[in-house]
Amino acid sequence: TDDLLQESTGPFFAGNSISCADIVWGPFLERYTAQLPVLYKDLDVRSYSHINTWLDAMDGLPAYWARVKGDDHSWRKLLNSNFDSQDFVQAPPLV
Repeated sequence: TDDLLQESTGPFFAGNSISCADIVWGPFLERYTAQLPVLYKDLDVRSYSHINTWLDAMDGLPAYWARVKGDDHSWRKLLNSNFDSQDFVQAPPLV
């Protein structure tokens, strides 16, 4: 996903304006931002520079943060109740 965003001429998948691709990817990437650090110890989705830029751009859209943006605390609480520290796996290296 980070590589795909790198090909864009702007912060969104299709450039400087939000597109259907951003709307489709929004909930998916939002959940992964909260879930992956729980499933893969120390994995920070925002450490991928183009995903981080995309998330920041999406956060700048009132309709996105008012209706779609996830709540990291709630996601982690839910996931942490189903996993303990032995369930962590080593995060794959960032390329």
